[in-house]
Amino acid sequence: MQPDAAPPVPTELHVHHEPAGARRLELRGELDLDSATRLRGSLLDQLHTQGPVTLDLRAVDYLSSAGVGLLIDALQCAAAQHTSVHLLLTPHSLAARVLALTELERTVPVVTDASQSTVR
Repeated sequence: MQPDAAPPVPTELHVHHEPAGARRLELRGELDLDSATRLRGSLLDQLHTQGPVTLDLRAVDYLSSAGVGLLIDALQCAAAQHTSVHLLLTPHSLAARVLALTELERTVPVVTDASQSTVR
């Protein structure tokens, strides 16, 4: 570890209740195997409640394959509950680049924090 390297940011899930029953599920920090395992239950529980959901990934600093797997599980859970979901990303961020490589952004609406238009 480099002496001036910042310690990893613990991943957190914050639930924001918005108008018309919508929720913004904000993930913050590094979404790796440990955090994906730890957050899985609480994230999936949020998708069993009616109303549209935004998965906010703007504050995700690291997105591993386990994190992508958690997002896929979340999307499948939402689909089974007939819950509409879209992803909120910062353009050209690490999360946006990883999701573009996996082509996950082709299966779920993705919006930017600035324009609310589809990210491609």
